[in-house]
Amino acid sequence: MLNLVDKEKSYSPKTGLAPKRACPVKGATFVSIGALEGYKLAFVEFEEPSRWHSAAATIEQKQGSVVWGCIWKVPNSFADELDKQEINYKRIDVMVYPRQSTNERFNLNMPLLSTLSTYVIKCLTYQYEMPDKKYGLPSPQYKHVIVTGAEEHGLPTNYIQWLRESFEDNGYDGPVDVNLKALETMPKRTKKWLLNQQEKELEAESSNTVLNKLMDN
Repeated sequence: MLNLVDKEKSYSPKTGLAPKRACPVKGATFVSIGALEGYKLAFVEFEEPSRWHSAAATIEQKQGSVVWGCIWKVPNSFADELDKQEINYKRIDVMVYPRQSTNERFNLNMPLLSTLSTYVIKCLTYQYEMPDKKYGLPSPQYKHVIVTGAEEHGLPTNYIQWLRESFEDNGYDGPVDVNLKALETMPKRTKKWLLNQQEKELEAESSNTVLNKLMDN
């Protein structure tokens, strides 16, 4: 899920946050959910170990794509605090269309419905900026938190379904160094799922072995 910060009054989307962690700055006020057009969601690997054991979410420009997230009002005095939290990310300005949440309690600060079709908010968000980035997969825990946050804030149901189905996870089944209530609702991996993962890994190893032999010949 993306968190956005209004530039005029200071709001944001960010790419992967759960309820009560979505905008980790004191004094932040939820405005609405929003659609960021011309961008796609992606996951990139960090050089240093991640406490999530996961690739990290970012956004990249792509014509015809859309990323959904949350718009927050944040005091300008907390701009430096946001920067410190977003290591390896840079600030960018984006134009976001506020939209109605499927959860009515998140529509209290919405603009008038009659203006929604043309209403746009200039927001600040963050984008991964390392030039030698490598794409990766989210851990099951990281992906679960993104989907949980999207559900909690009432993002469109088809977008939530897309989040679930479009990104495989990396299969990590160990602990993560993150204390979030959303992780308590994460379903346990079944024995059948673990066996399927092992079969996939064996197939991949077998394919690599055959390919290496062909290259040697």
